[in-house]
Amino acid sequence: GRCTDHVFRVKVSAPDGRAMTEYPPRLVATKGNATINLPLALNATPGCYHVQIEDVVTGAATTASFWVR
Repeated sequence: GRCTDHVFRVKVSAPDGRAMTEYPPRLVATKGNATINLPLALNATPGCYHVQIEDVVTGAATTASFWVR
């Protein structure tokens, strides 16, 4: 199959549930590939962070989590 470009909404949440608006709200997957970098401050709040990515056309979404100690 042929890969096309997709645009995704990106939402990053801090451990307290606060939306981290300092990260770009959109991600473009060119030919089906994309990379997102989420640099954190050295004094980032410890806890579980959540990243939700949603395809703006189809509404398909997934969530990933990572821990900061």
